[in-house]
Amino acid sequence: MPHGTEECKQIFATLSQYLDLELPPEACRAMEAHLAGCPPCVAFAESLRKTVALCHEYDAGEMPGPISEAARAQLRDAWQSALAGSIGLPVPRGRISQTLAEKNDDDTAGRTG
Repeated sequence: MPHGTEECKQIFATLSQYLDLELPPEACRAMEAHLAGCPPCVAFAESLRKTVALCHEYDAGEMPGPISEAARAQLRDAWQSALAGSIGLPVPRGRISQTLAEKNDDDTAGRTG
């Protein structure tokens, strides 16, 4: 059977349900008959099956802790460099950090008392 037919599109649309055993028996038989004669759909089905298995095995673990101030500074510098490159204008290093520090100083001064 040539790949790319309407039947292939239907296979792609219902493949997740097929792999999850959510289709009625007649739909499963039609899916299996198509897969028997369509190597591209078989490859797609196997790829999806492996992807689902990997997702079930994935364990995110613990969330990472906060990053250090040195790492934050490196990220700010990289962001500023990227921003400067994207708009074609120089962005003075440390300006955002300095502005944020000044704002924090202002906020802190307003809380005393």
